[in-house]
Amino acid sequence: EEAQSHLPTGGWSWELTGDPDGGFGMLQPGGWTYNIMPFVEETALRSMGSDGNFAANIMPFVEETAFRDIGSDGSPAIIFEEVRYPNENFSSYLPSVSLEQRNAMGIVNMTPMTVLFCPSRRPPGAYPADVVLEGHDSVANSAPVDLKAKGDYSANGGDGWNAEDQEFNNRWVEWIDKPNGICFHHSEVKMGQIVDGTTNTIMVGEKFMDPNFYLDVNFPEHHGMYTGEIHPSFRLTNLEERPRQDRILQGGAFDGRGDGAFGSAHPGGFHAVFCDGSVHTISYQVDLELYRRLGNREDELPVDLDQL
Repeated sequence: EEAQSHLPTGGWSWELTGDPDGGFGMLQPGGWTYNIMPFVEETALRSMGSDGNFAANIMPFVEETAFRDIGSDGSPAIIFEEVRYPNENFSSYLPSVSLEQRNAMGIVNMTPMTVLFCPSRRPPGAYPADVVLEGHDSVANSAPVDLKAKGDYSANGGDGWNAEDQEFNNRWVEWIDKPNGICFHHSEVKMGQIVDGTTNTIMVGEKFMDPNFYLDVNFPEHHGMYTGEIHPSFRLTNLEERPRQDRILQGGAFDGRGDGAFGSAHPGGFHAVFCDGSVHTISYQVDLELYRRLGNREDELPVDLDQL
């Protein structure tokens, strides 16, 4: 926050990776992992592909998209559903992305940040990632690559949806409209907006994964670790996405269960960094109401950290 006046933004979409000329705010399409690079000694990687042409790249989205307030913090967000799938292809909206930048972003997307890997799970590296799934094309502002860097940590997207009987898209829209975590679509959350206190709010934690796909392609990691707005970037703390130890899912790579959950390969619990910088182990058996509160920055309900 000291450097940018807000915590890392959550980016735009799984179909867009970072833009080195896009700054660090709500108009940056890349996710939080892309935006912390300069602060973990990865400035050179963050700068690759810079062509000084961000305004031209971003204007089609801004001109064709409405703005509105979301949540209680008053942060503006882009409501871009109307331009997300006009042709199910973001490339038609990015005519000014240079070939040089696309090629450079391909290299970036294959390059891991070692600080975001858990040694209990897999070594840092680029792994099979990109697939065409449900009409979603490859990352539009990057050259297509067969291998992409992945990470083992996700930001706190809030307590999200709770109605298990709703259709996925309905729950997804509900979460977009009412984010209460630290990092989400186009977020610019400030420390002062963490009403419940930085001591009581998760910032980043280990994420649940199916061990069969640590080294292989799986949903939702198929677009890599630097894109915006997808479950590898965010996890939730609601009753549906309860924390869990890594385990094999019956449905395989595209099972979908647990793709919004925190978790880890460790027995007993997962590690989380809170907004005050403290690190806690949260049990898989944690009281679920307490757990939900840890993800909501503004519900003004007490938490007992001795019960984690």
